[in-house]
Amino acid sequence: MDTLRLIKINENQLYAELNSESIKFSQKITINLSIDSIKSESRKITHDILNSYIKNGSSREQLERLKKSANLLFQLLDFFKLEKYFNQTKRDKKDHYLHLIIDTELNFIPFEVLYDGKDFLSDFLILSREFTNTNIINDECKIGSNNKFSIVVNPSESDDIKDDVINEANYIANIVDSNFDLRGPFKNRNVDKVELIKLLGASSLFHFSGHYANDGWKLFDDTFQTDDILKCPKSSDFIFSNSCGHYTQKFMTFISSFLNKGTKTIVCSLGNLPSNKASDFSSIFYRYFIHYGYDAGKSLFLTKKQMIKKNGYKDIIWCFYQLYGSSLLSIDKKNNLISQDSKSMITKSLVIIPFILIGIFAYIYIFNSNKYQTELKIRYNSNINPEIKDTTLIMGDVYNFFPIHIGSKNIRNKYYPLSLKCDSIINGQPYFSLNNGLMGTSNKQKFQLILDNVDNNLETNQMIVRYPYKFDKDLLTTFFLKQDNFYRLELFFEDDIEYSVYLRLSKRGFKEFFTLHIVSDNNLSYKIDLHELFQIPLPIHKDHLNNYLDRFPTSFPRNSEFEYIKKDFKFKNNLIIDIKKALID
Repeated sequence: MDTLRLIKINENQLYAELNSESIKFSQKITINLSIDSIKSESRKITHDILNSYIKNGSSREQLERLKKSANLLFQLLDFFKLEKYFNQTKRDKKDHYLHLIIDTELNFIPFEVLYDGKDFLSDFLILSREFTNTNIINDECKIGSNNKFSIVVNPSESDDIKDDVINEANYIANIVDSNFDLRGPFKNRNVDKVELIKLLGASSLFHFSGHYANDGWKLFDDTFQTDDILKCPKSSDFIFSNSCGHYTQKFMTFISSFLNKGTKTIVCSLGNLPSNKASDFSSIFYRYFIHYGYDAGKSLFLTKKQMIKKNGYKDIIWCFYQLYGSSLLSIDKKNNLISQDSKSMITKSLVIIPFILIGIFAYIYIFNSNKYQTELKIRYNSNINPEIKDTTLIMGDVYNFFPIHIGSKNIRNKYYPLSLKCDSIINGQPYFSLNNGLMGTSNKQKFQLILDNVDNNLETNQMIVRYPYKFDKDLLTTFFLKQDNFYRLELFFEDDIEYSVYLRLSKRGFKEFFTLHIVSDNNLSYKIDLHELFQIPLPIHKDHLNNYLDRFPTSFPRNSEFEYIKKDFKFKNNLIIDIKKALID
């Protein structure tokens, strides 16, 4: 583990000392520059440029401005004197971990985005931070996969982040549930100060996604501050604080209080985060940290790489995140591994496996002409924004589409968002499934039924069922539904049973109305008047529908004059129903 110490000598002088075990390098530097000058140049990055990104979005000009400011700060700190170290680490193919030990007064320096003229430091170094007043042991540390993992999202019940953090919580819960003792996700005002203190003390891993305001995590009509951390008997080994961060002294005290209470690793951010990108970032991080088993430092490093690959360098969300404490903390999955006897059996089997694989590949090569791909360059637009943009699809990734239109800043709140997972790419054709979450192969699929209108032009009436996207040649077009025009229902069954959905026109006296029928193969059937369904509080769980069990279900063929969904529609676990308001109002 390489270390860089940066200590304030006085208001006009700093002392830096770099020691590298990996390349046998040591360098001491005395930096003759006022603290105010360093602070002023740092603020141009951490305040001016990052705020411009939040306000105006990404741009090539903004990236060049970042490089220019970050390189100037690199030169002012005399880091060019460490050129030998930086060049050697770039040449090496192995990972290089650099642990920064700094005075809290100097923590405002954005080391991760310092630019040497060719690369940002976070492009080739796995960086972590520690304050000189904390006692962090940056050695390899493992957390058992059977330990408690708590998730808390949006306890302030803030509308501006509600949808994004709920999606984030659902994804993290999916990947955590099979690996840990999951607690939560605790959503909205269900968590107060007392509950937070209990969860932090009882959980080995803790994820918070919400607002940071008034020098702490924002709760409903309250704030969890440094004094509250001090009341914890102990703090979680790992914390991901996915909230807006700052370089104020109070924020540094907030972070260091967790470390002093026993937290080994904290991932947090600087600046005001866009909630959709923040949710995307944490989802990718947990895929590396939990699913693939990398340590926290490398998981953060790879997450930044993935965000750059997905959105390009000019989308500078990658430079918002930092790691405090140990970068070597990881998950010990030994409890999930196979037995020694099984290992022995597998070892013996390895002798014949190569021959089996050769046969399989030979068969595929001879008899299957399909060309499987892991990436595909495409163009995309939407029904509300015809402007065509370029992107690269990566198999297995989930893409969150949000309605954007140049003429309206608030258009995102008027339409429902859309998440698509790229399941496979064959012969230049991507195949998608709809998703609840933002990223990762462990996320569960969702099913969406869009009831747009009744087609009366056919001999038998039927509902026009729309699909939320279309791919033609190399163009992906997404269709966003306006909230003013469509009702949205979300049903959670979570029983891994496949259900078919029917919509039938029923009559009671002179009144006509639609009934929704949800039927499984084992004859479990629900019959619900659509008007009554809209009276049930959202989201609707299967348990809420016990009063609508159809004891004597009647079978209608799809081509019946009373059936309005003519094509077979099936779902498992999670169903989204979007229905045009004009059909039932």
